[in-house]
Amino acid sequence: MGRTKEYDRRGVLNKAISVFWKKGYEATSMSELIKTTGLNSASLYKEFGNKEGLYETALEDYRERELEPFIRPLIDEPNMNGIETFLQGVIKNATNPDFKGCLMMNTLAEQEVVSAGAIRRVEKFCTRLETILEGAIRGAQKSGEIPAKKDPVALAHYLLCLIQGMVLYGRVEDHKRHIEAVIRTVKQTLVT
Repeated sequence: MGRTKEYDRRGVLNKAISVFWKKGYEATSMSELIKTTGLNSASLYKEFGNKEGLYETALEDYRERELEPFIRPLIDEPNMNGIETFLQGVIKNATNPDFKGCLMMNTLAEQEVVSAGAIRRVEKFCTRLETILEGAIRGAQKSGEIPAKKDPVALAHYLLCLIQGMVLYGRVEDHKRHIEAVIRTVKQTLVT
């Protein structure tokens, strides 16, 4: 009979995410992860395989718990209202004094040192988000909120690029005061 796990997997992932988010993948050591998560090295290796396995699992957990709710308005209301709600979320996140960026985008910044599996997870999410954005733009075009002459694919690329850039822009304290104006400009670009 196998031993019962004596730790909370979600809690371990939360702690690992916190360290990876703050320090990045490369600067985070296994000894630091062991100390932070409270797992001994044998348990950590058994559960996640290695640092790469823990990172990929942490990315997936981050996507499910943080990003899926964040993009939900675009899925629930694929129209201008959904887009505006989503953009309000961008403003809220980027103007938060504790904003640390996005773990997915931070992963892209470290693509030379993270696993190919981690990069594939980020690329898959970005592709999915772009498709969801395009669907919301097309919905807004059907209702006349965004002009039909605008290319929904190009606008989806534009919005994804903006969101990815906002991850860095919002990390600069002096930029936070400009974020709402940037988003107003984005909305104006969409509807005119």
